[in-house]
Amino acid sequence: MKKSIKTVVIFCGAHATPTYLELAREVGKALAQHGFAAVTGGGPGMMSEVNKSAKLHGGESYGICIRKPEESPQRENFTHFEIYDSFDARHKKLLSYGDAFLVLPGGLGTIYEAIEITQRKKFKEIPMETPLIFVGKYFERLTKVFLELANEGFITDVDSLYQFAPTVKDMIVALKEYRDKVNQ
Repeated sequence: MKKSIKTVVIFCGAHATPTYLELAREVGKALAQHGFAAVTGGGPGMMSEVNKSAKLHGGESYGICIRKPEESPQRENFTHFEIYDSFDARHKKLLSYGDAFLVLPGGLGTIYEAIEITQRKKFKEIPMETPLIFVGKYFERLTKVFLELANEGFITDVDSLYQFAPTVKDMIVALKEYRDKVNQ
């Protein structure tokens, strides 16, 4: 097990409604206030809001970006910035920072990233106890799908793969419990 937990990778949408953008800001602020570094794919929308808020509140803010001609990452939102030419290289680096993982509202890319973490846990590429936390109620509907897959025998250990935190406060409690356990 790792000796400490510091960096938290956040998977979330590049676009969002004002409600979800506010959730992203709350997450960035809470991570900073509790000594966690916020790591995102460095894109616009919710990713940008998480990073900006973490930095604004005195925390570390990592942007692990992919080079896109039509987008220019807002470097001022980051305390640490890296840019990659391919999705695979960027994604591997992003995952390497994952002491814990959060899932905020997003689309297919966000779902893909979250499910990838469950598979990496099952194949022991990521320790099973590493948190994968869905924050808020947006993805609660996935629970029904996951439970149906488990009932049909397609998923095992479903309860140890991920957890839900209905609020940002619940998210921080889960991260701090894991940090305390790791630091024992």
